[in-house]
Amino acid sequence: MKKFLFINLFFILIISFGVFNIVFALEEATSTSFILRTPINSDGGGNSTSTDFEIDYSIGQIAVGESTSTDFIIESGFLYFDETLTVNISGVDSGTTLEGVTTNITTNSTTIPFGSVISNASVIGAQKIEVTTDASYGYRVFINETQPLTKSGGAQIGTVDGTNASPSVWGLGTGLNSGYGYHSGDHSLSGGDVSRFSTDNTYASLDDVQREIIYSSEPVNSEITNMVFRIETNNLQPAGSYSSSIIYSITGSF
Repeated sequence: MKKFLFINLFFILIISFGVFNIVFALEEATSTSFILRTPINSDGGGNSTSTDFEIDYSIGQIAVGESTSTDFIIESGFLYFDETLTVNISGVDSGTTLEGVTTNITTNSTTIPFGSVISNASVIGAQKIEVTTDASYGYRVFINETQPLTKSGGAQIGTVDGTNASPSVWGLGTGLNSGYGYHSGDHSLSGGDVSRFSTDNTYASLDDVQREIIYSSEPVNSEITNMVFRIETNNLQPAGSYSSSIIYSITGSF
């Protein structure tokens, strides 16, 4: 018996901002008329007393003035960098080998079209998540679903036995007629067993709680992580069209 299952994947971005810590390696600024021991002055208020030049400095965000010298200009203030976090989700072609499996459907950035599912045969799709960020402390990506794979009338696709905290080898959940789950290609996460997805072809079940699937502790440029989604049913699973939505949440640690 064939089963028709479709799953739509969407993602949102959640960016949390922190304090910028900018460290400058500075040298003395010298002239025949003056020496500046600390070329950037932003730890007090007032003017210098030199008759040759004036330095205006402040604690606030805005430089409060310029020197009066005709030979040089000195301003005091903060140097700002724009924070960036860009994400690109792309599909994977059928026949692609990654994370110890070979995909047998073609996906895109928003949909895993499992299509017509034959009993006792796995259907495997994947996506690639590419992240670029200058966040000082990297970023994290989480996953959750809005509801189980469900068809009209209420029948649902089951989940695998594995969890995000402890992924397991592929297999239907105990006593269930179907199951689906995901595998993250990031082998070093931030909490729990950080290497829990390091074994290929292991899977976790989806639920409505955000679970970490990707982590970096530093800025990255076009870092790509594979995500694998797999489903299987037996001949006792009710036929029908099943669907659900999955959310990717990305947080930059600035």
